[in-house]
Amino acid sequence: MSGLALFEIASFSAFAKLLLAARKLAEDGGALDRLKALADLAENGSKLTAALGERDLGPLAARIETDCQAADAAFAREPLVAEARTVFEDAAPVALAQCDAIAKADLQGSAIVQKMVEAVYASDYARAFRETALPESYFRAVMEAALKAMLSDPQFIDGLSSQLWRES
Repeated sequence: MSGLALFEIASFSAFAKLLLAARKLAEDGGALDRLKALADLAENGSKLTAALGERDLGPLAARIETDCQAADAAFAREPLVAEARTVFEDAAPVALAQCDAIAKADLQGSAIVQKMVEAVYASDYARAFRETALPESYFRAVMEAALKAMLSDPQFIDGLSSQLWRES
């Protein structure tokens, strides 16, 4: 996958909601349909909130946001953290387009993050990851924090189980 993302991520709150939406979208449609649907949700906050409300995922989104903020805080003393945040915001939509990676990586956060990093390296954001080690380290830390929160939530896992059974 190359090219620029179809949408922007402006906050950890938006990222958390889109991460959960990406998992839901992995159940439906083809890859291009999922990416377009994710972009549509990113542009329409009320539609995104409603989609999460249907499955009562608001509290999980809030926990993911908090965990991402904690991961971000660990980088506070890094001199180029602002640039790393910008790279994360730009590259995260490329990673989120890998919706099916969440279901196909045996629920292992590190494996999911690796697939997301590979997607970023295959995109127009690869250069930002190659310039210094910080953007990739920051990206991995925030994604791993988000996925740890998501994958430790029983409601999320219960919802994912039906998809995994259909695919096996």
